[in-house]
Amino acid sequence: MADNDQLMYQQAIAQQLTRQGFGNIKVTYDLSAQRLNLTLSAGEINPLSRAAGLAARTAVQFASR
Repeated sequence: MADNDQLMYQQAIAQQLTRQGFGNIKVTYDLSAQRLNLTLSAGEINPLSRAAGLAARTAVQFASR
């Protein structure tokens, strides 16, 4: 994945997570391990398991594009 494509992909995920109510979002992609890393706060989304599931589903949705 080209650096510009990777940056656009990360920004798109962050924008969608922001719309869903998450905050303090950091999205990185580790090319060597082919791993997407998300760091975020859940804000008003409770319980935590629901917030984690929502964030994971959002990331997977973007991965399939």
